[in-house]
Amino acid sequence: MGNATDVLNSVAKALGNSFLPLFTKIAPKLVKYFGDEHPKSDKIMVIGCLGEIMNACPFAANEYFEHFFKIILQHCQTSDGQMNRNCSYSIGILCSKAP
Repeated sequence: MGNATDVLNSVAKALGNSFLPLFTKIAPKLVKYFGDEHPKSDKIMVIGCLGEIMNACPFAANEYFEHFFKIILQHCQTSDGQMNRNCSYSIGILCSKAP
């Protein structure tokens, strides 16, 4: 999972806003990792990955703000430091990139 999110982040950084069409295809697959059958570590990685993608591709932040913000809010009420850190980072990115 870590390698996959690293590749997605790198491609998003390289393509910038041109990554949006690819993200539109990839996002539904990433959201599946928020299901109960996946460990918390996957959820933490995906939230971080989505935050990095939104940072590199602001058009994705515009397009998916409401959906991603709801996901973050669902996961930020925990005592897990890693989860809270990734949620906080992602909220910051959304606030700075979305209109």
